[in-house]
Amino acid sequence: MEVTNSNTILAYLLALRDFSDVLSTSEKEKLQTVAKDLNIQPKAWTSHLEADLIQTIQGNPQLFQFYRSYKEQLDRSGAIPIDLLLTTEKNERSSVDASPLIAKGMTPVTPATGYEQQLNNVVIAVNQADCPEQKVQEYTFLDRVKEFLNQNSL
Repeated sequence: MEVTNSNTILAYLLALRDFSDVLSTSEKEKLQTVAKDLNIQPKAWTSHLEADLIQTIQGNPQLFQFYRSYKEQLDRSGAIPIDLLLTTEKNERSSVDASPLIAKGMTPVTPATGYEQQLNNVVIAVNQADCPEQKVQEYTFLDRVKEFLNQNSL
C-alpha cells in the first residue's frame, strides 16, 4: 500500500532535518503560529496555512534551498510506500507532545484523519518546540523517506 502525502509538509520536515543553522526567534514564532493554527483548524491547510509555512521557509535561504530540493524530489517520486511513514508509537508521542495547545482551551474544529493527522501532529510537535531544528531529529521515519527519495533519483 502507498500513501499520497502532503509533499509540502514532508519537504519542510526533511529540509529542517538537514538544516545546520539555528532558526531566528522570529522564524520560531511564525512556525509556532502555524502549529497552533494547524492544531485548531487542520482543514485550513490548503486555504492559508500551507502558504504561511512556505513564506516562513522562503525567509531563510538555506532552509528554502533544502525545501525546494526535497519538494521537487517528492513531486517526482509520487506516492511514498506506507511502511516508510510514521509508526503508531511515534504518532502517539507526537499527539502527547502537541497536547499543551489543546490544554489552553483550543479544540480542533475540523479534525484531520489518518495519515494527514499523523503529519499534522509531527508538524505541530516540531514547530511548537523551543528548537524545531533539533526536535525534528527525533523523527526517524524521515530517514526512511530520504533513503526512498535517493533510490528513486538514481
